[in-house]
Amino acid sequence: MLQLHHADMSTCSQKVRLVLAEKNVKAEEIMVDLATGAQKKPDYLKLNPGGYVPTLVHDGYAVPESTVICEYLDEVFPEPTLKPADAMGRASMRWWTRLIEEALHPANSAVSIAIWMREGLLKQPPEARERGLAAIPNPGRREWRRDLVENGVESMHFAAGLQTLDKLIGDMNDALAGKPWLAGTYSLADIGFAVYVNRIDELQLGAALFGGRSNVVRWLDAVRRRDNWRAAVEPYQHAPVLATMKRLGEAVKPRVAEVMKGLRG
Repeated sequence: MLQLHHADMSTCSQKVRLVLAEKNVKAEEIMVDLATGAQKKPDYLKLNPGGYVPTLVHDGYAVPESTVICEYLDEVFPEPTLKPADAMGRASMRWWTRLIEEALHPANSAVSIAIWMREGLLKQPPEARERGLAAIPNPGRREWRRDLVENGVESMHFAAGLQTLDKLIGDMNDALAGKPWLAGTYSLADIGFAVYVNRIDELQLGAALFGGRSNVVRWLDAVRRRDNWRAAVEPYQHAPVLATMKRLGEAVKPRVAEVMKGLRG
């Protein structure tokens, strides 16, 4: 039995659903309501002590963390493979997936909190917001989030996140010169990057980060035209949430342009 505990518009959940859809593997879907903190409740923490989504449960064995889940699914359900056939291609794929964990996810989280998520968080009663922060076990991570919620696009972490994203999108554009996919063939690297690059676009940061980077624009269009995208991402999107992202992203465009100018000199 295969179960997926996930959230509809969570980027990490999108990654796993894309792998499942590409392989035409069905899983029982169990939605985790992030708005109510369901991911921090005891029953869920038994499956995923980190309190994040998604979690895959395969025949009673719980697999947390989206990158690990994607690798696991590619091994358990090997066709079609989502790894290049040659060792060099697989090394390239793993280099990109490593960057997701080390740089892309944290940077994307920073800009998402600063532009979009803070609006809802600031509407919470202060004591509820403090309880949410207190549930973050890592003190550095807790204060990082606090600063982004309190200061939004004025936070130094927002500028740092934007700088990281700018570097990664530039590296992607260079890597995609003359080839359709990051590691040569469509792989876990493309799936991993796709959901974050798409979120950048949803937050209206495309003008700042995609300009002059036609290879990335072409790649993103190709990603969105795949059958697995139409099955694993589009049906789970909510128009009101997308509209909120667009409204808030549009509102901070002048500040984003200012920050980018300072970063690029």
